[in-house]
Amino acid sequence: MRMKCNRICKAMQPVRMVQKVDKAVVAFKPTNQHAENVMKEKTKKDQGARVARASREAVMDMIFQAFEKHQYYKLVDLQAITKQPQNFIREILTDIAVYNTAPPHKSMWELKQEYRNYKQSADEPMEQ
Repeated sequence: MRMKCNRICKAMQPVRMVQKVDKAVVAFKPTNQHAENVMKEKTKKDQGARVARASREAVMDMIFQAFEKHQYYKLVDLQAITKQPQNFIREILTDIAVYNTAPPHKSMWELKQEYRNYKQSADEPMEQ
């Protein structure tokens, strides 16, 4: 009988017990500045927030050198190559290049016919 009473009493006790914790256990500690963000800010400061404009001729030379390698460029790519402001490059490109809106080379710039070093005829495709 005593054994039966012990089993009933044991079954009545809760399996999970609440424990009082004096100090909270923190697995993740938030940081104000992560290492990646610090490196990104450092490189941004090294490059300079504002880029000074180079002379128009120097930028045109850099653009022509870029177009010797490829026929079509996006404005962002030319900005990365020349390291000049977008508005300044767009101002130069409107004089020397054509903006394509047709699907094969959409949103890309191509040199005007008088500035090209290569000749492309209509009946034969350009070799690469």
